[in-house]
Amino acid sequence: MDTNAYASIKINAQANVIFQLLANTKHHLLWNTHLSSVSDHIALSKGSTYQTTNFILGKKVTTSNVISEFTQDKVLEISSTGGFIEFRVRYSLVEDKSSTLVQVNSTISSSLSIFPYAAPFLKGTAKNLLESDLAELKLVVETGLSPA
Repeated sequence: MDTNAYASIKINAQANVIFQLLANTKHHLLWNTHLSSVSDHIALSKGSTYQTTNFILGKKVTTSNVISEFTQDKVLEISSTGGFIEFRVRYSLVEDKSSTLVQVNSTISSSLSIFPYAAPFLKGTAKNLLESDLAELKLVVETGLSPA
């Protein structure tokens, strides 16, 4: 069974500046609020793999991640497995003259029998995490903390 969460934010920067933060794991700790570590600091591309350690609902979770879709400065999709649930997070960037809309869709999947009962809670938690990550990303970019 699956559940989905969505969030978006407008950032006053060009898409390539934002994408640089999304597409290189060495920058993930700057904006990914629940992330505690990344196994490798690499520039991502389709098929790239890496591991992360996160704190989700107070639990330490190690996940294996693979880049399932990558279009420079436009789309980054990360599929994660670890523990009892799987995530797919898709970042889409839409640039206009002075800003970029960053949209994030997350799909959470599990085959556990309890998942249908937990899905609404997981959806709300995922939405909160996406919103806080996007707020941090905006802060990092707009305050000049980004390594551009």
